[in-house]
Amino acid sequence: MRVAENAVQKEGSIFFPIINELGKVEIMELPSEHPELITTDPRVIRYMGLDYLTTLSHLRLLCSDNGVHFYEPEGYGSLFGTGKLEAFGIEDCRVTFLEGKYYLTFTAVSSNGVGVGMRTTTDWKTFENHGMIIPPHNKDCAIFEERINGLYYCLHRPSSVDIGGNYIWLAQSPDGVHWGNHKCLIKTRKDNWDCQRVGAGAAPIKTEKGWLEIYHGANHDHQYCRALSC
Repeated sequence: MRVAENAVQKEGSIFFPIINELGKVEIMELPSEHPELITTDPRVIRYMGLDYLTTLSHLRLLCSDNGVHFYEPEGYGSLFGTGKLEAFGIEDCRVTFLEGKYYLTFTAVSSNGVGVGMRTTTDWKTFENHGMIIPPHNKDCAIFEERINGLYYCLHRPSSVDIGGNYIWLAQSPDGVHWGNHKCLIKTRKDNWDCQRVGAGAAPIKTEKGWLEIYHGANHDHQYCRALSC
């Protein structure tokens, strides 16, 4: 689960947390009336030409005995961002169980952009940090839960502002860390609910008819829905 946190606000200033170069949470304070402060987007603060997130996100493990009521088990720590490339937090995790190991791919956010980070674990207590496996601007990475002809495969979503668009891509890897042979797979559809962007949801599910993917899409008003693709 992604948890997004913020600092207590007070009149005349804007506060938001970041992770500094020492790996500690630091509370930034900006004057709310500064002429070079832009706060029109509730998710992003732009100050003197630089972008910051209004919240700092981390990941927590939740469990359920019935699929409806969830709780946080004892003895399992939270996952926080580390280093410069995760200074604004980690979020939107996808989990794949493959050959006895859990692969956690997530969005790593910093002033350098938005990319895909990955950590792996076998017990949810100790994690190996593989750093940023796909550089900015990219997110929504979901790894297939089976190797195909000896190769790992994943879905991911590069973000294009001018040429192209926010489409779902397919990539392959010899080791699950280094990715290449990228191919555009699913595009947005004009005048539909997914006309602005599409992105992979959970890990693809293998069926008798092929791989089933639950993906999300959004329109120009940033309204989100989900759909199935096979």
